Amino acid sequence: MPAEARPAPAKVSRFNLGLAAAVVALVLIGWQWLDSRQHGNALEQDLGRRLAEFDSRNKESQIVAARAQEESRQAMVKLGMLEQKLTESQNQQVALESLYQELSRNRDEWVLAEIEQILADRQPATAARRQSQGRIDRAANGRQPLATARQTAVHQPAQGDSHGYRTPSGAAGGRCGRSQPAPR
Repeated sequence: MPAEARPAPAKVSRFNLGLAAAVVALVLIGWQWLDSRQHGNALEQDLGRRLAEFDSRNKESQIVAARAQEESRQAMVKLGMLEQKLTESQNQQVALESLYQELSRNRDEWVLAEIEQILADRQPATAARRQSQGRIDRAANGRQPLATARQTAVHQPAQGDSHGYRTPSGAAGGRCGRSQPAPR
C-alpha cells in the first residue's frame, strides 16, 4: 500500500497548495482593499482640501465682487453728481451769456437814451434861442441898433462886448434896457 500512501500526500499538497493560494489571494485582496482604502482616503482628503480652497476662493471672489459693485455704485453716484454740476454749469453759462447780451443791449439803449436826453435838453435851448431870434427879428422893424444889441446879448450871455459893456444875465429872457458899463 505504499502506493496508496502516496496519493494522500498529493491530495494534501494540493490542499496545501490551494490553501496557500487562497491565503495569498486573501492577503492580496486585503492588501488591495487596504491600498484602495488609503488611496480613497487620500483622494477624499485631497478633494476636501480642494473644496475648502474653492470655497475660500469663492468667498474671496464674492467679497471682491461686492466691493466692485459698491465701487461701481459709488462711481455712478459721483457720475450723477458730476453730470448735475455740468448741467448747472451749462445753465449758469447760458444765464451769464444772456445777462451779458442783455447788459450789452441795455448799455446800447442807455447810451441812446443819454444821447436822446442830451438832444432833448438842447432842443428847449435851441427852441428858446429860435424864439428869441424871432422876437428880435419882429421887433427890428425900424429899430436896427436895438435889435443888434439884443442879438449880441442872446448869443454872448454874461460876456463883455468890445466896448466894455456887460450884458445883464437876463438879456435872453427879454429884459429891455440899455446895458451898463462894466466897473473898471
